[in-house]
Amino acid sequence: MDRSVKLLHSQAIGLTRRVCLQSSRAALRTEKCAGEDEEDADPMPMSKRETEAFLKQPNVAVMAVTAPDGSPHSVPVWYEWKGGAAILFMFRESFKFKCLQHDPRITLVVDTKKRPYKCVILKGRAEIEFKRADAWVRRISISYYGKREGLKYADTLKGMEFAFATLRPERVISWDYARDSDS
Repeated sequence: MDRSVKLLHSQAIGLTRRVCLQSSRAALRTEKCAGEDEEDADPMPMSKRETEAFLKQPNVAVMAVTAPDGSPHSVPVWYEWKGGAAILFMFRESFKFKCLQHDPRITLVVDTKKRPYKCVILKGRAEIEFKRADAWVRRISISYYGKREGLKYADTLKGMEFAFATLRPERVISWDYARDSDS
């Protein structure tokens, strides 16, 4: 290989490594880029207790699934974290339900929208069951809307049967920028 080509090649590899390191530090901070050394990683994962406490808060999550045509589909959802699992409800007619029927793999992203940012990503497979659960719908509606609006909303859904998806995560990724001295 010509000397100038070797130099360009090594510069490109160095740039790729720097970008990879920068993106891992600016994003997940818990997963390394390929070839990254342990000391290069700058993880800020939450402890199991911190993760549990964070997931019990009523943050709107983003559910990512695979559509029947193979394309990605993401949608904001309410969830309840209980017993090490995320429980979501949806109408049988919803596209997200059709996606889960086709492929039960699911990723749930729960994050804060204000600094210092925190995030938990749950990956696994959804288990689906159908039921009427007025008390559950009432509880989660109050959790996300507050008592007055939550009760009104829950009343509109009273007696309806829903598809409930339970996600017992096979993988959990988390970070907490409050641990970063620069945030």
